[in-house]
Amino acid sequence: MRIALHAIGNIGTRAGKILLGERDLTGLGLYGSSSHGGDRRTMAITELTGFEILATDDADAASALAGIAVDDGLSCVVATDMDPEGDLIRRFEAAGRTLLVGADLATGIAETLAAHEVARTDADLRLTIGWTEPMRVRSWRGFFTQI
Repeated sequence: MRIALHAIGNIGTRAGKILLGERDLTGLGLYGSSSHGGDRRTMAITELTGFEILATDDADAASALAGIAVDDGLSCVVATDMDPEGDLIRRFEAAGRTLLVGADLATGIAETLAAHEVARTDADLRLTIGWTEPMRVRSWRGFFTQI
């Protein structure tokens, strides 16, 4: 699998590191970056040709990047919980591609993992997922969700 990553912050950087841990990843294109990373599978790219998915943590450009992705025939993963306008949704549907929004480190990933676990069984299951987010020293903020 070849994934293009437009990372501007910590979420994007961490996503790139996680992706490099996947054996099935054959290429990680750093979209809009002049760096090629430290792994032989990473490369700086300015176009999306040859990639299957574009992932971004850029909240300000999420809608525009999703539009570029669908125009180039890619699915798109956006870290921010944006509200895509109807035309963008229709474009993804018409292209047979996926637009995933809200894939952040807090709610998006935790809820996805919880839903995955629930889907593995036919039995009624209540699953509680908890996660933390760093704050000031000696401070802790926790979040829980039930599926």
